[in-house]
Amino acid sequence: MSKAKRPEPKRVRPDDVDPQRGRLKGRSPDEAYRAHVEAGFTLSKVDRASLLIAFSKRSKAKVQRGSITINGNVWTCPELDGRSGEWIGVLKGRFYDWPMVPLYDLSDESRIIGYAEPHDAVDGNDPANAREQKQRERRYNARVRELTKIAPPADLIADTIASAASLPAPAQAPIDATIIPTPGAAEIVAAVTEPKEVRESRRRRKAEAEHYKRLAALRNDPKKEASQ
Repeated sequence: MSKAKRPEPKRVRPDDVDPQRGRLKGRSPDEAYRAHVEAGFTLSKVDRASLLIAFSKRSKAKVQRGSITINGNVWTCPELDGRSGEWIGVLKGRFYDWPMVPLYDLSDESRIIGYAEPHDAVDGNDPANAREQKQRERRYNARVRELTKIAPPADLIADTIASAASLPAPAQAPIDATIIPTPGAAEIVAAVTEPKEVRESRRRRKAEAEHYKRLAALRNDPKKEASQ
C-alpha cells in the first residue's frame, strides 16, 4: 500500500506588492504608501511604555480580607491590609494580565496606593492538579503527533524570507515626533515590567536595611535597649 504524497508548499508572496482593486485602483499597498511618503507623509514614534498605558483600562475592586479579585483571580499586597470593605481603583492590561497591577485612590487617580500581585491559592503539589496536568500534556502530545503525519513540510518563515529578498525595499517614512509617557506613567510601567527576581531582590535589601536601622536605633538609645 503506497503512502499518500504530501502536497508541495505554496510559494509565499507578500500581499503588499500585489495590485489591488477598490480604493487602491490597481496599485499595490506598497506603491500607495510610497506615494504618501513622497508627498510628505511622516510618522510619530510611540514609546513602548506609552503603548502599555494606552492599552490599559481602569476598573474598581472591593477589598476583602486584604485582597481583591480581578478576572476571577485573587491579588494582594501589603497596602490592602486594613482596607477591608473599601473600593479602590485598579489599572490593568486590556488584552492580557500584567504580572502586577497598580492600585489607585478613586478620589485621586494620580495617587498610586500600591502594586498588587497574584495570590497563588492553588497548591502545585496537589495530586489532583498533577494528574490534570499530565492528562493535558498527553492530549497535547497526541495532537502534535497527529498533525505531524498530515501537515505538509512547509517552512513559511523560510519561504517568506526568500520571497522578500527578491522585492524592492519598502518606503521608509521619516519620524518627526516621539510620544513618551508622563513621569507618573513611566513609574507605573517600570513597576509593572520589573522582572520578578529583581523585585524580590529589592524587597530583601529593603527589609535588611530596615532591620539594621532598627538595630542602630536601639544601640543609640540605652533606655530602649535596656527595656528589650
